[in-house]
Amino acid sequence: MRAFLLIFIILLSCKLTAQSLRGTVQSVHGEPLVGASVYEKNSGRGVVVDFDGRFYLDKLDEGKQQLVVSYLGYKDKFIDIKLSKGEEKVIDVVLMFNQSLLDEFKLIEKTEATKIREESFAVEVVESKGFKNLSTNANDILARVSGVNLRQSGGVGSAFTLTLNGLSGNQVRIFLDGVPMDYFGSSLSLNNFSANLIDRIEVYKGVVPIHLSSDALGGAINVLTKGRSSTYLDGSLTLGSFGTRLASLNAQHRFKSSGLTFRLKSYYNSAENNYKVPVFPVDFTTGKEAEDSIWVERFHDAYLSSMAWLEAGWTEVSFADELMFGFVTAMNYKELQQDANAIGQAKTPYGEVTTEEQKKIVNLSYRKGFFNDRLKVNTYAVYVDGNTLSKDTASVRYDWFGNSAPKLDNTTGEIELRKTLLSLYTKNSLSNVNMEWAMGEKSSLAFNHSLNHLRIKGEDPLKEQN
Repeated sequence: MRAFLLIFIILLSCKLTAQSLRGTVQSVHGEPLVGASVYEKNSGRGVVVDFDGRFYLDKLDEGKQQLVVSYLGYKDKFIDIKLSKGEEKVIDVVLMFNQSLLDEFKLIEKTEATKIREESFAVEVVESKGFKNLSTNANDILARVSGVNLRQSGGVGSAFTLTLNGLSGNQVRIFLDGVPMDYFGSSLSLNNFSANLIDRIEVYKGVVPIHLSSDALGGAINVLTKGRSSTYLDGSLTLGSFGTRLASLNAQHRFKSSGLTFRLKSYYNSAENNYKVPVFPVDFTTGKEAEDSIWVERFHDAYLSSMAWLEAGWTEVSFADELMFGFVTAMNYKELQQDANAIGQAKTPYGEVTTEEQKKIVNLSYRKGFFNDRLKVNTYAVYVDGNTLSKDTASVRYDWFGNSAPKLDNTTGEIELRKTLLSLYTKNSLSNVNMEWAMGEKSSLAFNHSLNHLRIKGEDPLKEQN
């Protein structure tokens, strides 16, 4: 037994004193090289540089090591280091642009992002290539764009406020592949889309092109999920604190002979959000509030969302650059711990208030260039069938420790003066036809027609006025 204990202590001490390396990777201009590769040559252990250009490499061998730092378009850097037992070394790496590689490049065609940047709009285009290997979503990418400010009220699934050049709310519209995103509901929101589902994000500051047909007076954000026309498969899985689980799968198969294409985009996000917050608890018996705050765990703030988007059609064929038929099923479940508009520290928590949403969407998209791409036609049609349930039916009241007690008035809910079980059924038809004729190098004529038909029906067996 003593021998076993001695071995365990030795192994534990080795683990605690393992050698590690941390630092940053930047260009000569001081820009963080997100996604750069850092690895130890002999062991092959490596990591990818994060958003801020930082990396951390642990469990390295003692003694002399050779570190290799590489990034596409830059010269590889080989760094000889020596690690003592238990040492954590800090280094900052600067990579030089590889001019010899540039001489070998041949510019065949501008990328779509470059073409958009050169248009006569105040627009920024963020390509997601550098974020594919990182655990991040559309909101995290947007937060790095100048003029964009994002504030989230809590953990995963919490409401967020987006501001573009000081404007927010209905003044700024968000689109998914050119379709207004607010018609998709909370099931398909920006913070649910991981980076590997996104091709690029266009941020229009001010004037918005007419193919984004909406009253976006303060600007618009267009999230593009359509990208490569090749066969591919990629996915991501993230496990985090407070029961956080984020997963996504993105796949496509294209038959080269016929152009027949099948595409899948999906994600699954869930979290318990049981982090601790400071509160002044209220005593059920006396009704008095505690004089001092205490830290308690949020016990009713779980979140779950999922989406599967299947598409089939043709890409890069004679009759269409892209013709795709799709079906989307998405759901969203959110527990509400306190009033969404609460200011400061909440006195009374909610223990049973929830919102649920189900969406079924059918979409058709067509894109084609005629007469050597002088005439471009881009159209879509979308039908959304949705159901939203707001539930506030608790017959008890809760304290911040998760304890419950009967109410004096059993007809009241936790939020309102009367219990609520409100179902909203929405049927929404959207379509858009956009045609643009290039009359010359610096002039064009565009036509756009948009149709939006929305029908909402509500019912509430507990509250007739709903």
